[in-house]
Amino acid sequence: MVTIKKIAERSGVSIGTVDRVIHNRGNVSKDTETRVKNALHELNYTPNIFARQLKLRKTFTFGVLIPSPDQDSRYWEMPAAGIRKAEEELKGHRIQICLFHYNRYSPVSFTKACENMLTYEIDGLLMVPALTSIAEKYIKRLPKDLPYVFFDSIVPQSSCLSYIVQDSYISGKLAGRLMHLLLSNQGSVAAIRVVPEDFHIAERIRGFQDYFTQVHGIDLKTVDAHSKGDQNTIMDLVHQILKENKDLKGIFISNALTYCIAQVLEGKKLQKKIHVIGYDLIKENIEYMKKGEIDFLISQQSERQGYQGIYTLYRHVVLKESVPRKIMIPIDIITKENVDYYPL
Repeated sequence: MVTIKKIAERSGVSIGTVDRVIHNRGNVSKDTETRVKNALHELNYTPNIFARQLKLRKTFTFGVLIPSPDQDSRYWEMPAAGIRKAEEELKGHRIQICLFHYNRYSPVSFTKACENMLTYEIDGLLMVPALTSIAEKYIKRLPKDLPYVFFDSIVPQSSCLSYIVQDSYISGKLAGRLMHLLLSNQGSVAAIRVVPEDFHIAERIRGFQDYFTQVHGIDLKTVDAHSKGDQNTIMDLVHQILKENKDLKGIFISNALTYCIAQVLEGKKLQKKIHVIGYDLIKENIEYMKKGEIDFLISQQSERQGYQGIYTLYRHVVLKESVPRKIMIPIDIITKENVDYYPL
């Protein structure tokens, strides 16, 4: 371990002088400063930022702006679990988390959560910008020196420290390819776009649509579901899609409510197979996948996103380390054959 004493001996100055150079306190001649900096470089000295913060007895508070855990069939419990895990691991490093929940389908709720969050003194912010246009407005009101990290989705052209996401456009194209493999160039497909949409939901649909621009023989219809996360809206829409599309061969949905489609199809007891592709390893989706009603689920490792978000803030704020601006989450294809290897 390189100590300040070793640096002082190498550069031929006092320990106090080395300390002034390291912390930019001045009162050091240019020649002396150069000798000390050369010694720092030669000995590959790295300041122990964490020890310094412990000495100051500083507690760091990270705000987390996230949808209510009970929404979207309890999908948000998964990233919340990752956040709690990171908090538990970092307790000894004086990290605490302050959660700000909102209804992801309510602009009023999102606004209230943002206003509440702005009244707190926090050292970093991890956020899900589910309502993109409103999130964009509040990002502009954040203190200039507050680092913020996105996960699950992003606000394009923002000045975030980092974002932890899946490539939503490519995941949509992947879903298109999977559907194409199932259908073999015949029949019609319905893509359910859940609105109000955020950036990553829109990108999933765009990717799915773009894939089928190069495919002949498959009729793609995109249908909007004006949902507040309730399954009845999706189920009613599926009944309507089945009624209006007699040659329907597949349904793709852009969020975690995939099981709602499967539930309708199971109840209909149709003689023909209608293929279903959607997102996320929530309990209901896994159950219907094992029954054979869901063909593919795309997982975005939600717990990992929340976990990495807290650690990204920790490395930047506490350890003063550089962090990658973009952390891409792998696109996992889940089937009933491998679903048990992805625990809830």
